[in-house]
Amino acid sequence: MPHGPEFRRGARLPHELRARPYVVGNWRAYHLAPPRRGYEWVQVGPDFVLTAIGSGVIATVVLR
Repeated sequence: MPHGPEFRRGARLPHELRARPYVVGNWRAYHLAPPRRGYEWVQVGPDFVLTAIGSGVIATVVLR
């Protein structure tokens, strides 16, 4: 059965998934914690990934 990419803490989120269409501006609506300074939430399918803005390193993964 095919599935999407697997995310893990410390890995880098692919650059194409860090584009504006994936960035979550209204994280409260999804009941996510506020992003730390220099980080942003990215949504890929049903999953959310907190990544460092500059490097794309994954800090937190929320699987739904």
